Amino acid sequence: MRTEEPRAVHLKDYRAPDYRASEIALDFVLDPEATRVTATMKLARTGAPAPLVLDGEHLKLVSVAVDGRALSPDEYKIEPETLTIATVPERFTLDVVTEISPAKNTALEGLYLVKGIFCTQCEAEALGALPISSTGRTCWRSTPRASRRRRPTIPCCCRTAIRSPKAS
Repeated sequence: MRTEEPRAVHLKDYRAPDYRASEIALDFVLDPEATRVTATMKLARTGAPAPLVLDGEHLKLVSVAVDGRALSPDEYKIEPETLTIATVPERFTLDVVTEISPAKNTALEGLYLVKGIFCTQCEAEALGALPISSTGRTCWRSTPRASRRRRPTIPCCCRTAIRSPKAS
C-alpha cells in the first residue's frame, strides 16, 4: 500500500496527455510467481511529436513492439516506474509484455494473491502495478488464462473506464 499523502490535482496544473488510447486489451497468463501480462494498446498522438511515457511499477519488462515490430533496448528507456519510447508514429499499436509476481505483491495493488486466489485492485492509480500502461480516459478489456490443473478458479474481470485525475 502507498504511504505518501495524497496530492491534490488542480485544474491549473493539469496537462492533457500527449497520447490517447482508444483501446487497451490485457491478456493474463496466470501463475502465482510469474504471471505474464500482454498489454495491446491502440494509441494516437494528440499534439506535437513527443516521447511516449508509460507508467508501471514492480514489473519485469519482457518485450516492446510498435505496429508488430519488436523494439531493441536502445529504442526505449526503462526506469523503475516508467517506460519511455522517444520516437513513435502518429497512430500506432503498442504491445508491451511484462511479468509480475502476484505471490510477492504485498501492496494489494494490481494483481495479487490471497490464500491462493488471484485478486485485483484496479483503480486508476493501482493499474500501474499491472502492465506498463497509458493514462487518460480509456476502456480496456482483460482476458485471464490459467491451467485448470494449477488454478481451477479463474477470476472474473470486468470492463471498466480509466479516467484522468479530476481537478479539485
